[in-house]
Amino acid sequence: MRAHLSDEALIEEVRSLNGAPPELLENREFMNMVLPIIRADFELSERGSLLPPLGSIQCGMQVFGSTDDPEVPIASLKNWKDVAGADFSQKILPGDHFFLHHESQCLSMRDSICDLLSKALAESKSTVSAI
Repeated sequence: MRAHLSDEALIEEVRSLNGAPPELLENREFMNMVLPIIRADFELSERGSLLPPLGSIQCGMQVFGSTDDPEVPIASLKNWKDVAGADFSQKILPGDHFFLHHESQCLSMRDSICDLLSKALAESKSTVSAI
């Protein structure tokens, strides 16, 4: 369980995931400020895997993953379909666990989300005009 690692071991874990640039990981003042947040994130992730299934919330969901993420295998992303119900899609982007560190991935996600919102808005307008 990574949430209970020593500060130094936790920093090394973040380094192994490419989670932050070396200059930040070596900045003790900065790390003292963010380590509680990182620790809480790991704890939430670890506890979440122990919770019973949520059941379906019946809302549209697009899940993003990456090609080389050692933490979240692409196959596991489909588990979110059980939560989202029928309106589920996934998009796989190049990169590791921290693929969002790259502007091109952020722009791709933004475009995908905007497309989904535009379609939902168009559908809701057609439903309202039919009434």
